[in-house]
Amino acid sequence: MRVLAILFLMMTSLSSQALAAKYSMASISLGYGKLDVSSGSGTIYAHTDDSTGKLKSISIYVNAGMLGFTQVISQSQDINALIKGSSLSFYMEGSKKAVMVIKPQAGFNAYGGKITVSVLKSDGYYSSSLDIARGSVSNKYKFWYGDSSVTRFDINMRGYSIAEMVVGWYRIVTN
Repeated sequence: MRVLAILFLMMTSLSSQALAAKYSMASISLGYGKLDVSSGSGTIYAHTDDSTGKLKSISIYVNAGMLGFTQVISQSQDINALIKGSSLSFYMEGSKKAVMVIKPQAGFNAYGGKITVSVLKSDGYYSSSLDIARGSVSNKYKFWYGDSSVTRFDINMRGYSIAEMVVGWYRIVTN
């Protein structure tokens, strides 16, 4: 009887994992300094439930190398936490403040909605209002800036130490 219960739990776990899909919503390109030397790249992923089409989580994966340091940053936020108002923040190891923050706006739900993307600058944050919604052709969740889908966030970092790093400029690239 115990063996059947364990098998049932394993099958239930496997079937729920099989229903999850992960795909890229947008890429991140990191540059450093006034010359904008390439210093890393990453991706923002949507994790969805294939059976319902709802978002399950959003994650950021970045491989960065600046000032002789290389680090892999991987952070994720469950959709329920985002719906309740939590944000997904991207911190470089040792930094005092988040480099990028994705915060849901009122009305955000498991099917998307309006978000604010904020990027650290020396005296606060640059902020842009975007939408997360399914594309009409791909039927996959994407970031939308007006009527255009976002393909990449270009972020130029400045500073002499990771702890004091700020964004010199950033750009939202659409197709």
